[in-house]
Amino acid sequence: MVDDAIVMVEVIWKRIEHGDKPFDAAIAGSREIAFTILTISISLIAVFTPLVFMGGVVGRLMQEFALTLSAAVVVSIMMSLTLTPMLAGRFLKQPKAAVQLVHPRPRARLSARLERATPTPSTWCCDTCASPSPCSWRRRSSR
Repeated sequence: MVDDAIVMVEVIWKRIEHGDKPFDAAIAGSREIAFTILTISISLIAVFTPLVFMGGVVGRLMQEFALTLSAAVVVSIMMSLTLTPMLAGRFLKQPKAAVQLVHPRPRARLSARLERATPTPSTWCCDTCASPSPCSWRRRSSR
């Protein structure tokens, strides 16, 4: 049930990275994603609420589960729409300029070499199927 708050923080952080002040990013980000969080959480509650009305022994077990999960979703909605944007606006700061310790050129060259040297799974599969080996699928179908 933490995912609502994580989504809210991610949207706010994206806005901060794009240059908004943290407080403005919290307001704009919460406006941007609030309806989505609300609808997803309401649909979760709608899925688990019918379990409360199940009968029998299974119904008794599911009733506690459904009530607990529905209550957790309600608390998650409240936290992600109220407390999370407030704390994000207060404690998140503008990121400092990243310092590159390693020159990207050698790393890019190494990566390109590895990509050329390593066959992709589709290339390996096509080469294997096209070979005239006894384990090829063409040989099996002709027997």
